[in-house]
Amino acid sequence: MRRDQIITLSIVLSLTAAVLAAKAWVKSGGQAAGTAASAPPALVEKASGTLTQAPGEPEATPASRTMSSPTAEKPPAPVISFPTDGRPVLLFFNGKYGCWCEMREYEAADGSLASVPEDLLAKFVVRRIDIHQDRQAVHEYRVMFPPAVILLDAEGEEAYRQEYGVYRDWLIEEMTALLARRAGG
Repeated sequence: MRRDQIITLSIVLSLTAAVLAAKAWVKSGGQAAGTAASAPPALVEKASGTLTQAPGEPEATPASRTMSSPTAEKPPAPVISFPTDGRPVLLFFNGKYGCWCEMREYEAADGSLASVPEDLLAKFVVRRIDIHQDRQAVHEYRVMFPPAVILLDAEGEEAYRQEYGVYRDWLIEEMTALLARRAGG
């Protein structure tokens, strides 16, 4: 065997042994072999697939930690606490700091929103929400993958959601469709 093959094989064997040991530990309820010591509850919960809640975080529910599906029952919409003058609302969730890859996403999202025609943006109440500063809004609107845009109709009901980034053409299309529904309805 060549040296690189031996190294690769030893890494694979080490990882396999670690995975088997972790599975045995979880199966034993977090008990170390031959002792009465157990792992911290957070590790047991994480290994067993249950939710953990960090201190100071809003109460975690399975629905708030999973992506919504079309058939899932929607939680009540958050109450809008700012004047809308009967206009629809565009909520823009973005960040200002993070690793280099997050910063690229945040800057691209800023550019996408800035490239939406001003006359179209003027027909909406635009709220910029810093995901690092306003954790309550992030939780209330269930934003899991910023940058994100949420369009609300004049009654405050969610009409469109875009997460994992802001895509200008889709956003303009949905904003225009929301205004057309409003004018026609």
